[in-house]
Amino acid sequence: MRLSKAKVFFLEDEPLVSMDMEMYLDDFGVLDLTSASSVPKAAALVDAQTFDLAILDVNVNGQSSLPIAERIHGAGTSILFTTGYQLEGDVLQRMSAELVVKPYSGGVLTQALGRLGFEVDSSSRFATA
Repeated sequence: MRLSKAKVFFLEDEPLVSMDMEMYLDDFGVLDLTSASSVPKAAALVDAQTFDLAILDVNVNGQSSLPIAERIHGAGTSILFTTGYQLEGDVLQRMSAELVVKPYSGGVLTQALGRLGFEVDSSSRFATA
């Protein structure tokens, strides 16, 4: 699926990381982006909408995003986790999810998105960076 046609949800609590990701997603062609900076806000948003792709920071203000991931995985949403830590257990395999470790580049994001079946805009300047 072209990323430009996907409905994307993004959960991140760090403002600078969030700005970087939003810059990448804009460059990759994302047109429909919904974001949150806390687990409670994320829960409300994912309960009210469906998404094709969710990009979730694993640790959000000391709270795990795994309950959000479980909720949206059941609805068929593809999941990309971001973290500065290890993700324990079989979560990635069980959810057919991908993981990128912070700090990440546009090229690393492009590869992870590709493994989830999403194609970035061919004119992206960050896709191979």
